[in-house]
This record gives sequence, C-alpha cells and structure tokens, in this order.
Amino acid sequence: MSLAIIPVGQIFGKYEQQARIAELNRKTPVKTIQNQADRVTISPEARKAQVLGIARAVRDASKQLSLESKSLDGPKSVSVEEADNRNLQGQAEDVRKKVMQKAIEIKEKAAAEEAAKKKEQYEREATP
Repeated sequence: MSLAIIPVGQIFGKYEQQARIAELNRKTPVKTIQNQADRVTISPEARKAQVLGIARAVRDASKQLSLESKSLDGPKSVSVEEADNRNLQGQAEDVRKKVMQKAIEIKEKAAAEEAAKKKEQYEREATP
C-alpha cells in the first residue's frame, strides 16, 4: 500500500473556483431583453371582489352618515326629515352611480388588457 502526499489546495481548488463563479453570478444583474416589461394582471374575480368591497364600504358609510345625521339633529318636523332623507338618498344614488361607473371602467380596462395580451401572444406565435 503506497501513500502519497497531495496538497490540500489541489483537492479543494475546484470547489473554490466553483464558489467564486457562483459569487460572481450572484453579483451580476440579470440580463433582460430590451423593452421587456413585466405585466401583472388582476383576475376578473379579484376585480369583482374589489368593486363589491368598494360598494359595500360606500353603502356602510352612507348608512353611518344617515344614522349620525338623524341622531345629531334630534326631533324634526316630518317635512324636513323627509327632505333630508331624499337628499341622503340622492347622495347615496350618486355614490352608487360613481361606483358602477368605476366598475364599468375596470371591466373595460380588463378587456383591453386581455385583448392586448392575446394580440401580443398571437404576434409572438406568428413570428418565427
């Protein structure tokens, strides 16, 4: 049985080189294609939940305002109270219209994004 003395640097040299290459790879930024952009889309279910959450918050806020206005004003005549109720209902209706308009805008934006995504995918598939 013959024994040979081998320097430790020779045994661990490859490991050090690999570690150095890995360190250099970590330090260099990731190369991206020019004009490449990350696209984040929100699912239709998430948009719907967002719109419903906004509508629910608006409804709760309008109820809270109507209850506060009734409790602060104390007893009123019936005609003044009815006028206030109509005013609050008008305000609630305006808020509801704004929320619905915002929901429509979000749906249109989602449809436009989806169309752009399909067009981009079609162009990617069409070009060799």
